[in-house]
Amino acid sequence: MNTVEKWDLSNRRTLAKAISLIESTAEKDQPAADALITELGKMPSQAPAPVIAITGAPGAGKSTFIDAFGQKLANLGHLIAILTIDPTSPLSGGAILGDKTRMSKLAQHPNVFIRPSPSGAGRLGGVSAKTEDVIYILQAAGFEYIFIETVGVGQSEIDASLMSNIVMMLIAPGAGDELQGIKKGNLEFVDLLIVNKYDGDTKEIARATADDYQLALTGLNKKVILTSALEATNFEEILAAVNGCPRGPVSHDQALTLLKRRLESELLQKLMAIPAIAHFYHEVESQCLPTRIKAKIFNEKLKNLLTPQ
Repeated sequence: MNTVEKWDLSNRRTLAKAISLIESTAEKDQPAADALITELGKMPSQAPAPVIAITGAPGAGKSTFIDAFGQKLANLGHLIAILTIDPTSPLSGGAILGDKTRMSKLAQHPNVFIRPSPSGAGRLGGVSAKTEDVIYILQAAGFEYIFIETVGVGQSEIDASLMSNIVMMLIAPGAGDELQGIKKGNLEFVDLLIVNKYDGDTKEIARATADDYQLALTGLNKKVILTSALEATNFEEILAAVNGCPRGPVSHDQALTLLKRRLESELLQKLMAIPAIAHFYHEVESQCLPTRIKAKIFNEKLKNLLTPQ
């Protein structure tokens, strides 16, 4: 029996255990995690599920939108997986993991799997190498749509764009103050802008906000769609955009960037596990010097240690 045969990924409890193994940072779990990913890579290839990243400022209604849109897909018979990413505290290592409670209806649907996932210390942008691995597991498990709910706006859509097929930004009505910063910043990584809360007292404000964004984005080939998560407005148009996005593995450039990031992170961890390197790192770190100079001293010592005499 190979590694994959021991993991029945169609079973939700087993799937959760497999993801916990992949997310583990314990050294003892790494051989089993590596073996699982390796075996999954040997399985017959099939068109992987599209990965949809949802970003937006706090209060834009990301969780409410995913709850409603996910229910539509699930009720159509599709298998849906949702990763709700929480930034992990660099101090305590803890994460809030509160988004699942805001998707209570969706969480009860038999076609839906929701996984609150801490990003990992230092990854305040919301996603990490572990997120990429979890997506790989979820695609192997047969899910047809995979959502990543990121945190805030900024680094989130840059990170999410590296491992997703489409990035949607949720915008709250009246968010004109954010327009200039978004246009000059990370809009190139966003594929679809969705102005939420197109209902009730905010309906006209939402329409005006959508018009402002569409005007500002003239010539940038970015589409703006109005929606109401409460009334499921224009969900068909949003679904058409999702189904029309390129499917399959991420591009070569995306994969290369992900590889470089992972190597940087893992190489540093491996180096710091070597006692001699850890010793002179702490020696350098304790010196009262600018960080640039500390890094230069450390790199020179590392070069001397690794270069044959």
